[in-house]
Amino acid sequence: MEIIKTKNTQMKPSTLFNMTRGANRVPLRQCDSDRLELVEWVIFTDTTNDGEIMECVSLKDADGVVWTTNGATFVRDFEACAEACERGGESLDEIIIIERQSKKGRTFRTCILPED
Repeated sequence: MEIIKTKNTQMKPSTLFNMTRGANRVPLRQCDSDRLELVEWVIFTDTTNDGEIMECVSLKDADGVVWTTNGATFVRDFEACAEACERGGESLDEIIIIERQSKKGRTFRTCILPED
């Protein structure tokens, strides 16, 4: 596992572990909110049982729930949100989750930054 980027560079080891390996993580597809206030977040790599390396995102919301996903579109767009905030000198504290349909009819999630 490699930590690519975190919201807080001083994240406690227990928080980092729980967000990347904890059994309490909930798949993002189960999130019924369209807006998340982010207390913590981490972008990291993980290895599948087949040895494939994939990028993942875990998000800790204001209620303490840790949402996680390895969905390629969400991970890519979340990284872009983090980079935009970093470039603008802001902290990534909130996202809007958008649900879309692929050309093959599968549902997937992505995210954008709120403009307000």
